[in-house]
Amino acid sequence: MAANPYLQLVERRRDQKEIHVLFVGPALAGTKNVFQRDDDPVRCEHAFGSEQAMVLLAERMNTVPFDCVMIDMRRAEDGNPLNVVSLAAMGAAYNMVVLCPPDMVEVFENIVGVDEVLASPIDPKAIVRTIVSSVPNSDLSLATVEAASQKNNEPKDEVAIKPVTSGFETSLSKAAEIDNVIWQRFVPVINFAYKKLAILVLGGLFLAFLAYGAMILFFMISTSWSLPLELSRGHRLVEKVERELSSMRVRQNQINLQLSQARLELANATRDERDGKLSLVLSKRTIEEETHNHIAQKLEVEKHIKRLKQVILDFNKLNNKGGFARNLESAYARRLITRKSLNSGTLAVLETMHRIATVENEVSVKQLESDNVVRRLEFLRSLASEVDKPEVRVVTSAGSDLSHLAREVIEAKSRIASARKVVEASSIRTSRIENSLNLVTSNIDSLSKTPAARALIEPVAVLFVPYTNTNSFEEGMPIYGCSFSFFWCTKAGEIGKAVDGETASVHPLFGKPMRGKFVEAKFTNSSHVFKELIHAGGAPLLF
Repeated sequence: MAANPYLQLVERRRDQKEIHVLFVGPALAGTKNVFQRDDDPVRCEHAFGSEQAMVLLAERMNTVPFDCVMIDMRRAEDGNPLNVVSLAAMGAAYNMVVLCPPDMVEVFENIVGVDEVLASPIDPKAIVRTIVSSVPNSDLSLATVEAASQKNNEPKDEVAIKPVTSGFETSLSKAAEIDNVIWQRFVPVINFAYKKLAILVLGGLFLAFLAYGAMILFFMISTSWSLPLELSRGHRLVEKVERELSSMRVRQNQINLQLSQARLELANATRDERDGKLSLVLSKRTIEEETHNHIAQKLEVEKHIKRLKQVILDFNKLNNKGGFARNLESAYARRLITRKSLNSGTLAVLETMHRIATVENEVSVKQLESDNVVRRLEFLRSLASEVDKPEVRVVTSAGSDLSHLAREVIEAKSRIASARKVVEASSIRTSRIENSLNLVTSNIDSLSKTPAARALIEPVAVLFVPYTNTNSFEEGMPIYGCSFSFFWCTKAGEIGKAVDGETASVHPLFGKPMRGKFVEAKFTNSSHVFKELIHAGGAPLLF
């Protein structure tokens, strides 16, 4: 049976044979604290790095050299083999032990000067055993001290033997006896349990290897598998669809607002066009009425002028170039009338001639009035001809009392033209907005019918089908769920409608990304959605 290293330390403590150990590396700082008692046979030093270790080795080389140098190279930042080469190249007579990862054992074993390599995980007993075996007997330590002393021409120091109390010796003996009993009684049991456990572990690993190989073969040849998935609130796809629906509904509201504004503009423009046409009709009727009145006025003025001219003509005929005055003078000469009558008659003739002059003046005024009426008639007829044209181009001038008619016609036509342009633009805009609204509404309806959108109301079960398996999944086909991936299967429901659009997932075994699509699953039991795989058409292994 192998010797217990702890018992060897107890014996060495009793013999007071000291071992000098240097631990190198930050992780071994705590190991030094294990040997803290004054009567321990191990004397430890610690260095955090190779440079500090080289300084300590150089200092102790000429005094009391180290028996064992234990270097920790397990950390990646400390795993440079050159540090070990530098320490081994110092040529000191000590046992060099390297602690390293399993993949670095061969590297450090090939370094000249390395006596032992311990691969992680490291048993504390291995560390103690290495420390004890570094000095096989006490004479080696004494010879080393003598050699170091003679080299420096210094007197040799005797090795101090510390006294051992009887109580301490008794406790060590009891500890050795108890340890010996436990070691001999339980080691066979532990060995038996270890062997059985190893067989079980190896058998389990073999079965796991067979199962893994079977799964690889299944996924290589089968095209009937799919991945079940439950869509509900909180799922990434559902949240994405919810954001898209919210965005589309906001857009729908914006389009509805734009459509309302466009329709309002169209209604206002239509009303402006109607009002403009009514105003133009009113102006046209006003022009016709004014034309009729002016024609009547012209006729009346012409008749009046004709009557006045007739009066003047009759007076001139009767007067015959002063005939009234000559007749009065002739009558007075013949003594037919008196002087007073002559004067009265002459005054009456003068007054009549003055009235005739006033009538002539009135004829001139009436003639001017007739000319004015003619010009107004010409203006009204010209304006009436321009009313039915698309726009007013030429209008003759007239008095200020009729200019408002031309202004009203021009304003009405301008209002009608502007309103027609707004009506055409608003009609086109309304048509485009209605098309956009229909498109957005159609998209919202289509998206609302998808499983991801319906999952906003209640959970929906779907199957992710890779493109390589889509030919095996048709609507109405039965689907099966298995207790162990692809065997011990039972019918779980049937396939529903395929979901438009492409999606992506990860292969359940190989972990590589896959492209495919969703197919709705109509499960008879909602627990099937939590299965690892769902198969279409039948059970993969017929059971």
